[in-house]
Amino acid sequence: MKEIAWIDTANQIGNSWYKKSVVGIFFEKSGKFVGVEIYSQHKLKIKDKLKDYNEKDVIGHLQAYLVYLCCTRIVPMLQIERTWLCSDFQPIKTYHNYLQKCFGYHGNSELFQGFGFKCKPKEIKSKAHPKVRKLYRRRRGNPDHVFDKEDLLNFITYFQKQTIRKVKG
Repeated sequence: MKEIAWIDTANQIGNSWYKKSVVGIFFEKSGKFVGVEIYSQHKLKIKDKLKDYNEKDVIGHLQAYLVYLCCTRIVPMLQIERTWLCSDFQPIKTYHNYLQKCFGYHGNSELFQGFGFKCKPKEIKSKAHPKVRKLYRRRRGNPDHVFDKEDLLNFITYFQKQTIRKVKG
């Protein structure tokens, strides 16, 4: 049985650096849900450490990295027909490119291909949204992974190895 997955975010990263964000994947047929949470302290450290870069690039890569962390927490891996991405980062083509770069950098290009990421049509509501909001508000238990110091260092290393120009000051 092939799954249809939905990916959504509660409190998009750029909406507020001072609040936590949660990214989650919901699998429609099995009802399985995987969530990753990042606290504001880590978001602010990233923002400070990468302040010489365009903020939109930092946000896009961080969003992709959080999706990547979610995808690597799925055990056992399910067969996926399609994955609907909520357009939490725009433009969607750039978001897709960031995802591809992130999975490729971490040696998981096959995992990226297996998800078959597509932009969710605007007329369809995300099936992951209610689950992600409940996790964000702690009405659904604990996340499967909490972004930690190791993730912070890994993300900064990953970001700095990308070919992104610093903003002239």
